[in-house]
Amino acid sequence: MLKLPEHYESLEETLDTSMKILEDAIENRRNVFHTPVLSTFSDSKINSRVIVLRGFDPVKRTLRIHTDSRSRKIKDISENSDATLLGYDPDLKIQLKLHGSIDIHYQDNIADLAWRDSQEMSKVCYSISESPGKEIDDPGNYDVDSENININEGYKNFAVINFHFNSLEFLYLRSSGHRRSIHVWEAEELISSWMVP
Repeated sequence: MLKLPEHYESLEETLDTSMKILEDAIENRRNVFHTPVLSTFSDSKINSRVIVLRGFDPVKRTLRIHTDSRSRKIKDISENSDATLLGYDPDLKIQLKLHGSIDIHYQDNIADLAWRDSQEMSKVCYSISESPGKEIDDPGNYDVDSENININEGYKNFAVINFHFNSLEFLYLRSSGHRRSIHVWEAEELISSWMVP
């Protein structure tokens, strides 16, 4: 269980808490931020989906996400790398909203390392013959039988997207007084401010 302040009196506390939550979210599947919402542009529309966080580098401010290289989000990100990541934990009463850009890694050193470190049950998902989101007649035809599949065949469909955030907005809801802050990195300089909740 994360030990977090009951009230926030400094901007540093809001940023420190945000980083602790994101670090915990990588391994802790009960942390709501393990599965935040990623929003990207799809042509002129916004497309949002729940993703799973796989890695976090607090120094580089990078979150790692695994995806199928055939998915629509790869095309969308290739055309516009701007993205937001949003999560809210009703128990903690904390919302985090991050804005930044995404880099795609496909069959390179970053993808290789992520694939090697992935669990076998996760690798199976990338071995499905058709691309995610394709319309089909019978979903039963696409059930994965892990015993009769070559897991390493899925590598050709595996990609990593690294979300690098340059702003982080923190919102804490509490009856005695809400707290909202924003932290923006401009040319690697951190600028933090309070906001009206």
